[in-house]
Amino acid sequence: MISKQTILNRVENQVRQQLFGSVMFAVLGLMLAVNFGWLKVRAANNDVTNLTFNVTTGAFTIAGAPDAMAFPDIVYGVSNTDHLATTNVTNVLVTDHRGTGTAWNATVASTNLTAGTNVIDNGHINFRIATGTITNEEGDLNFVTKGTNGLLNDDLTLMSGNTAAAGIFNYSQGPLSLNVAGTEPTGNYTGTITFTLA
Repeated sequence: MISKQTILNRVENQVRQQLFGSVMFAVLGLMLAVNFGWLKVRAANNDVTNLTFNVTTGAFTIAGAPDAMAFPDIVYGVSNTDHLATTNVTNVLVTDHRGTGTAWNATVASTNLTAGTNVIDNGHINFRIATGTITNEEGDLNFVTKGTNGLLNDDLTLMSGNTAAAGIFNYSQGPLSLNVAGTEPTGNYTGTITFTLA
């Protein structure tokens, strides 16, 4: 006579064999289906949205120079090697909003002073650039350098900025003086000063 325990062991073994066989058969079937293309394994599907953002270049200007400046009248025969203008060069604004990281240089030059055919050479006009001040309305002053004193018969550097000098910078309180020999012909002399940013 077979014991209940033996019968249970045989049933348990048979169930295990059937389960193992079923699993192996399922795995084999899945492998065959994939290998022979009966079952399509789909890769992940993507769609892409492109993003854009444009930063356009801004102002690169020099502005705000005085509309007019004058030297006080002087009497013929009176010399003055330091004849100061009645006002200073004030509020010359350099704006660099290009966003290019490019250095810049602001220069100043004068024409000769003329009264008809009479001429006072621009080499007699001195601009004390170093006396003036530079302030920042926007940007870092550590990247801006003030020019030096000189005669306006050539381009003088008013201020310059290195590659990090983006922003708005104000030059003010720079005096002009005229070297008058006292033998200049009488007349109402005029000329112009040009400020250039490059």
